[in-house]
Amino acid sequence: MDEAEALSTKMAIMVDGQFKCMGSVQHIKNKFGKGYELEIKTVAPTDQECEQLLSQLGYNMPTFQHGQMVDFLRRANCEYLVPQVQLGGTGSTLAVELQQTGVVRASKVAEFILIEQRNRSILSLI
Repeated sequence: MDEAEALSTKMAIMVDGQFKCMGSVQHIKNKFGKGYELEIKTVAPTDQECEQLLSQLGYNMPTFQHGQMVDFLRRANCEYLVPQVQLGGTGSTLAVELQQTGVVRASKVAEFILIEQRNRSILSLI
């Protein structure tokens, strides 16, 4: 919150890729600033973990076209992540790569899945 306040006069809170509120920093602090502030940092998946996921699902190609990426997400039981691969979604970096090159690196899709699964596990505890 401090960093956002230093960089801008307005801020927004996004949950699951959707805006929940927007306003001045003071407005958001007054409205939602009660309670505790919790910061959680997770460790990024290793290259080995990403390769293992790709291997488990039978993929050995270096890149995916959009349809192949969607198929991979489905086979990983992560079809719920498909809508997040868009600008403004949690998978926006994948969307940008697809838009710019027509393909996305398979390792980045695997990393996206592993990060989202970790985040989901943490959120289920809160």
